[in-house]
Amino acid sequence: MDLTSNINKLCDSNIFEKLDDIKNIAVSIKNQNLDDYNASIYKLNSWIEDNSKNESFRFLSFCILLQHHRRFLNHDNVENLINKFSDLFSNQNLFQLYAATYKNSPNQFELIQGIRVSYKISSMHEENAFLGNAFSELVAKAIELYPEEKIFTRHMDDALTIINRSIQISPKYAKFYQTNARLLSAIGEYDLALSSAQRSIDIENSDISDYVLRIQSYASTLLEIESKKQIHILDTRIDEIDNSIKSAVQKIESEASKNRTNVVEILAFFIAVVTFVLASINTSVQFPPTEALFLIIGIGGVLSLSFSVLNIILMDNTKIFRLMTGVLIGISLLSMSLLGLQGYFPSP
Repeated sequence: MDLTSNINKLCDSNIFEKLDDIKNIAVSIKNQNLDDYNASIYKLNSWIEDNSKNESFRFLSFCILLQHHRRFLNHDNVENLINKFSDLFSNQNLFQLYAATYKNSPNQFELIQGIRVSYKISSMHEENAFLGNAFSELVAKAIELYPEEKIFTRHMDDALTIINRSIQISPKYAKFYQTNARLLSAIGEYDLALSSAQRSIDIENSDISDYVLRIQSYASTLLEIESKKQIHILDTRIDEIDNSIKSAVQKIESEASKNRTNVVEILAFFIAVVTFVLASINTSVQFPPTEALFLIIGIGGVLSLSFSVLNIILMDNTKIFRLMTGVLIGISLLSMSLLGLQGYFPSP
């Protein structure tokens, strides 16, 4: 495999259309015998360090080597490359090529690597708004694909901070507002997201060659956010209705349980009262008529007090006058009965 000629071919063409070629070269290096493999890795490292090479050649060598290390999980080598040659990313067009190798992939691992690398690079070049947007855009893409994955959602705060910094640096670049809208939508801030998406449409430069494609992209983002908002509103209303139904069912069940308890208490109370009355009547026949009358009056007092107690048990304390009247009548009848029977039961 002639690395030099392959990279020169990429330099002579539109490198933004050669992402698959970059990946294929990275893979083919791994398939060489050990001597050729080591020679290829050495060449790529040498070309990256050689400042006499043109920037595109160095950058493509860097991308091929980075793709190779990333594909075969050589994480330390990836970190070392980024730390050593981050100056290559000061050219925003070259970095867009690099970011695109991740942005167009639905693979979780590639997205994770892309986010980590993009964050490191954007942190090294905070003045470059496009590097910041590349990181934030990757986070938005990852969360849209995997909304429940914490490994992506934990980058949300950094992504929002960095895209806002990019907007402050270049407030008239419409693409940044679209990225901001996607992130805001992911955290449920739909009104702010819609405002940001509309902003991207309003300020896009109509003189650029791909103006129509960009506006279509912004409009698509706007429609997606509006759809999410309406679905969220619908879900919220469904939840409210569901909670209302559950609350009503619980209330009915509670009232039914309370009523069953009250019925049992009332039945028990009346059984006790009837038993008491029958026992008292059976007892009263053993007394002379006058004393029997006072005994029956006493039974009436007991019943009056008993009904007042029943009201208390049933928590019906709103009619306090009726409750007090029942208590007073009961006490009066009991007092009258006791006075009338006092002579019948002489003191010892």
